[in-house]
Amino acid sequence: MTRCEIIQDQVKIAYGDDDFLGYFFSVEDARVSWAKDATQEMNTVAESVAADGGGSYLSLTTGLGIGKRISAVTMAGYMRRYGVPDPQIEKMFRGQPMAALPKETYRLVRDV
Repeated sequence: MTRCEIIQDQVKIAYGDDDFLGYFFSVEDARVSWAKDATQEMNTVAESVAADGGGSYLSLTTGLGIGKRISAVTMAGYMRRYGVPDPQIEKMFRGQPMAALPKETYRLVRDV
């Protein structure tokens, strides 16, 4: 499994590949997550965005499991919108793992 992250202020974009999930992509925004100092109504809204209140509002996969299952073409469209480097997207179309880009381009969280 490879998981990469792009951090943009309070937005965390995670993407990668997994034998079970196929290629995956998710977007989490801390501004819409549950917070200890928020009102009950704000936290209820956060839980309506993501059941766990974590602020994840987009979860996509080309395989089975977590998130909405979509085609690689649609996945590429969302990856481009959120700034995933083109060489990573090209690896998806070639069926290759996404781990081999320079560290400056993205933050590698886990490569198992």
